[in-house]
Amino acid sequence: MLPFSKVTHPQLQLVVWFCRFSFLAGVCFLLAGTYKELFRVYRWLASPIYNEDGTLYASYRYSLDLLHINWQIISLGIVLLFLSSFLIVQVSKCKDRT
Repeated sequence: MLPFSKVTHPQLQLVVWFCRFSFLAGVCFLLAGTYKELFRVYRWLASPIYNEDGTLYASYRYSLDLLHINWQIISLGIVLLFLSSFLIVQVSKCKDRT
């Protein structure tokens, strides 16, 4: 299923395809970043179970670092989603005017 499949514009087909691509890329980045961050939290929570040595657990602490690559991937996904949604709304408005 292709996003924005009902939106067509004869002169702006490249923009419509860019919106579709950026929407799908945004969803992929958002899901990948979320998965990676959840896996990081899982490793932090499961580390005392799998490691019998308490010093190793004490040295590994989860920090909510918003500059971590996972959060940057999530932010990129959100930006791409909003960009594609904004552009497709503008294309739809342009189509309605003609």
